Amino acid sequence: MIFALVALFVGAFIIYNTFSITVAQRTRELGLMRALGASGGQVIGAVTFEALVIGVFSSVLGLLLGIGLVKPLEGLLSAFGLNLPSGPMQILPRTIIVALVAGVLVTLVSAIAPARRAARVAPIAALRDQSLPPSSGRRRYFWGALATLVGLGVMAYGLFGSQGTNAALLVGVSAAVIFLGVAMLSPLLARPAARILMAPSRKITGKLAAQNAARNPRRTASTASALMIGLALVTLIAIFGESAKQTFATAIDEQTKADFVISPKGFLPFSPEIASSIRSEFRTEFGSPGTVVQYRDAAIAVDGSATSAFGLSNDFQKTSNVEVKNFDRAKFAQGGILISNSVVGTNRCRAAAESKIPVPCRLGSFLPVRFPASGVEAIPVAGVFNDAKAIGYQGDYLISLANWSQRFTDAFDQFVIVLHPDGVSTAAAAKVVNRVAREFGGVKAQNKADFKDSQLAQFDQILGLMYVLLLFSVVIALIGIINALALSIYERTREIGLLRAVGMTRRQLRTVVRNEAVIVSVFGSLLGLVIGIGFGAAIVTALRDQGISFSLPLLQLVIFVILAAIAGVGAGVLPARRAARLDVLKAISSQ
Repeated sequence: MIFALVALFVGAFIIYNTFSITVAQRTRELGLMRALGASGGQVIGAVTFEALVIGVFSSVLGLLLGIGLVKPLEGLLSAFGLNLPSGPMQILPRTIIVALVAGVLVTLVSAIAPARRAARVAPIAALRDQSLPPSSGRRRYFWGALATLVGLGVMAYGLFGSQGTNAALLVGVSAAVIFLGVAMLSPLLARPAARILMAPSRKITGKLAAQNAARNPRRTASTASALMIGLALVTLIAIFGESAKQTFATAIDEQTKADFVISPKGFLPFSPEIASSIRSEFRTEFGSPGTVVQYRDAAIAVDGSATSAFGLSNDFQKTSNVEVKNFDRAKFAQGGILISNSVVGTNRCRAAAESKIPVPCRLGSFLPVRFPASGVEAIPVAGVFNDAKAIGYQGDYLISLANWSQRFTDAFDQFVIVLHPDGVSTAAAAKVVNRVAREFGGVKAQNKADFKDSQLAQFDQILGLMYVLLLFSVVIALIGIINALALSIYERTREIGLLRAVGMTRRQLRTVVRNEAVIVSVFGSLLGLVIGIGFGAAIVTALRDQGISFSLPLLQLVIFVILAAIAGVGAGVLPARRAARLDVLKAISSQ
């Protein structure tokens, strides 16, 4: 759903830009309407009705196109290892209603500002052969600066001062506000950016492209803003993904001890009988069960709030370097709980199991936990851990597997780490582990290096899928560039005719238009890059207590900008071809 919202958000910029351009181009028509007695409200109604018709038509077309893309999208998800349940495609009435309402509503909202601007056209404008002059922009820049500052403040609170779902919601809302603020401020950068980007070009085509982009910075900026959003989100995902990958790789390399790792072939957990069988087979063949540590995800509630916990075998420290202060192993083995440093001192605990009075959490206190099967149970705190990323967990609670069947409705392992018995070769132990994995099926047995590589490959698959889904918003932004250039060429028909009359060739004219597209696309991508790096750094910083460290995928980001420039050239092909085909005499005589 989030990717659909992003696409709608990007589309809103394109719709706003299109209506702004067309309203400016129809200044004489609107002025004539006012001269004939039309009120400002009637002009707003006319533009709004146009938006309504366009919104309905486009929403119906988009709905049909979306239905047609379902099967290709299923194939795409399968290519990334995400298989959806098989069955006939279902088109629910609510899907149709939501799609149509969202499309029409976004179109109408995006057309409000251009419609109000159209209503301000004076009747005298009918006598002028000029477009509607742009406003000074001071009010726009004031509100843009205010929106950016408010968005940054809300994001800071969401990242550092709030928790849970509210934090995620605040970050999402603040990101949208920041995007709007930067989009309103971006005309200040459009003119210098156009000149800088075309500075290496010594030819007249580069200079003309820079001047065309710079003379209407608001249009250039609003067209680039749609691409800015897409590139910012792509950059954010790239930074977060790279940071998570590097953190995971470091944890595996430096903090995990394993001869073998048993993990599911898909995303579903597996039977605990696999771990029991490995212990039994090791004992039978080698006289020792070795070390077999099980890890499980769990959903619990603490202090009235749902949260996650991680269940693990009592001897988990043999396979991971999780530091636990004042570890009472006996309490943990009897079903105790380990809490993170961030929980210490919070009034979530009780002094005794029967007590109802909250006290600060510490070693020896009791933490009331609601389990899915057994309900609320006061568990003794058996220790405090600093960092659990070595076992792939970033939460606040580690629970012993003792009493698991009484507390939870299911008992499935997420993964199992195996250390073979002392004095046994890795090859001999591997035969046993692989045999057990084959007998049960649905799991894979790997050494530590192979496990790390396979997990990193899954990271790449998920990131690739997110890139592809965000690609839809980037494609929408590129369509916006094509649309803006086409409207701009229509507006500059006479100017283009004069350029051709004084000797500019068709090839030079095509180059000018393509250069304009490159300016817009690179300007938007650079803005998105800067914002995305800022968002990525903020989110990673907020998660530093979870063990995630910042990593900048510089090569990927450079590739993004290069691809944006190439896409810009592609976006300029059709408008450039149309400009080059204009008849010189007809263009000069156009009004």
